[in-house]
Amino acid sequence: MQSYRHGKDDPFVRHEPCPKCGSKDALALYSSGSAQCFSAVCGHHEQSNGNVVTLQPQSRRPLEDMTSSGVVAAIPDRRLSQETCRKYNVMVEYNASGEIAKHIYPYYSTDSDELKATKIRHVKTKDFHATGDMTTNVGLFGQQTCRGGGKYITVVEGEADALAVSEMFDGKWAVVSIRSGASGAVKDIKQNLEWLESFENVVICFDSDNAGQEASRAVLDLFTPNKAKNVKLPVKDAGEMLKERNVQGFIREWWNAKTYQPDGIIAGLDTWESIVAQEDVQSIP
Repeated sequence: MQSYRHGKDDPFVRHEPCPKCGSKDALALYSSGSAQCFSAVCGHHEQSNGNVVTLQPQSRRPLEDMTSSGVVAAIPDRRLSQETCRKYNVMVEYNASGEIAKHIYPYYSTDSDELKATKIRHVKTKDFHATGDMTTNVGLFGQQTCRGGGKYITVVEGEADALAVSEMFDGKWAVVSIRSGASGAVKDIKQNLEWLESFENVVICFDSDNAGQEASRAVLDLFTPNKAKNVKLPVKDAGEMLKERNVQGFIREWWNAKTYQPDGIIAGLDTWESIVAQEDVQSIP
C-alpha cells in the first residue's frame, strides 16, 4: 500500500473534519493542498490534484506514516532537549502560528521495535487521544530504549515525566512510564514485571498526590524484597522539578530514596541497630 510523507517542503497548515470517517479534527491539511486523515480506522488521503485514495488503517502504519505530521524537536516549555526527544522518538506538531500544538508519544511492542500505537497530547486542552492498538503486546513508554538488565530503572507516571527524568540524568539511566496513569499502574507493572525485575534496582517515582502515592504503594508490593525504592518529590512530579530548574534537588531525592520493605519485614541492619541501642539495665540474679 502506498504511503505519503509531508516534510518541510509541504508543511502542515491546520486540522479539519474528515469527510470519510466524520472525525472533527483528524484530517491534516498541508500547504500543497493535500490532506490526510490520521484517525486509527480511516486512512483517507486527498492528493494535491484532488484525487482521493485510501491508505492503510492507522493502527497498521509504520512509525514514519503514523507520525508523518510531526517532527522531532525540543519542547522548550518543558525544558526538554531535542536529543532527549530523539532518544524516545517523541515528535511535536506545530500550528499555523508556529507554536507546538501536539506531542506525539510512540509505544512499541514489548519484544521488538515495531511501533504499536501513539498517544497524542493536545497542548492547549491537555487532552489525550490514542492511535493504533494500545492493548495487545504493547510495552511501557520508553521500553524500546532500554532492553533490560541494567543497574537502575526509574518508572514514572507519565510520558513527559519520563522525558524529564532522562533529561535530568543526561540519559544515563533507563527511564520508562506506565501507560495509563495511576489507575492502571498495577496492571501495567504486572504485565512487565519480569522485564523490570531484570534490573538491579527499580525506582518508583510517581506523582506526589494521593492517587500517585497510593499507586506507588500498590506496585511496590509486586517486586522482590529489596528490589524497589520509592521517591516522593516535594512538588507534583518530575516534570515540575525540571521546569523549576531544580535538577540537583531531584537527583538528591532520587539517590536518597529508601528501599521499600513490605509490612512485617524488618531489615537486618535495623535489627542490629535495635540490639546495640538497648539500655544496659542492672538486675539481681
